Amino acid sequence: MRLLKLITNQQTSMMAARATGVPILMACFILGMIGCGSEHPKSQPRVTDLTGIWEGRFAGTTRPPSAVPTLKLRTDGTFTGSNLVDLQMHNPQALSSGEGSWRIRPAGNSWDLQFEFSELNGVATTHYWSAEIIGRQPPYRIKYGWDDPDLGKSVVFSRAQVLIDSDGTYLLDPGDYKLVVSLQPDGGGHLVAYELREPMADAVVASGDAGGNTSRWFFYWSADRELWVHSSDVGTYVWKQANTGYQRHLVTDDATIREMPDAVFDALPDSLKRRWSAKRDPTP
Repeated sequence: MRLLKLITNQQTSMMAARATGVPILMACFILGMIGCGSEHPKSQPRVTDLTGIWEGRFAGTTRPPSAVPTLKLRTDGTFTGSNLVDLQMHNPQALSSGEGSWRIRPAGNSWDLQFEFSELNGVATTHYWSAEIIGRQPPYRIKYGWDDPDLGKSVVFSRAQVLIDSDGTYLLDPGDYKLVVSLQPDGGGHLVAYELREPMADAVVASGDAGGNTSRWFFYWSADRELWVHSSDVGTYVWKQANTGYQRHLVTDDATIREMPDAVFDALPDSLKRRWSAKRDPTP
């Protein structure tokens, strides 16, 4: 009831602002915590709530590139970024990569992120880039927009899910899917069995095994709601959403290798990384 009352008071205040000719932006300023901008943090986020690997999804563009935008924010204040929207021409069909430093800074009544590139697309430079921090409290999202804000052209980053390498039940973000990992008796050892369950009916949408428990294995849930699986017994593959439900794709073709999230690639054995590194970055 308290939430309903706050919404009612906000709507009443906005209607009064229109009736009296008070500009809407001023009304937003007056409403403060209750009104506009309430999706942003009101106290400074901790560095530890923002460090890590972030994966982005495009919004408002009809032809987003197939590569996944990625940011790596480190605790020492440095970062690397790959597959970002062209930061100079703001063209979603062109991609930029680079590195530099990052910091949290005040932005009006909230906080945002400032990135200073020291290298962009292989060229030394000084280029500044800012992004919104979305969310009143952790877990946050990071949003970068361009063009007219009403067009909604943006990339929204979510912090990548950590690797799952032990049995248990895990609630996955985004999407509130559930991953159930269990050890099933198999001869003298155990198989790593798993089920991916969707949130509405708790129905199983993907299942299988990741080989024996003594092998090197892990799972990873990406920002695109894809389940990546690696096992030294059965290989590396990904479950992707399709019109008929989730489908399993073995990682063999160049396109899937390029789409692999950095968190998955970084955790692979050195032998696989040496074999696939050129395919992930085909530029000479």
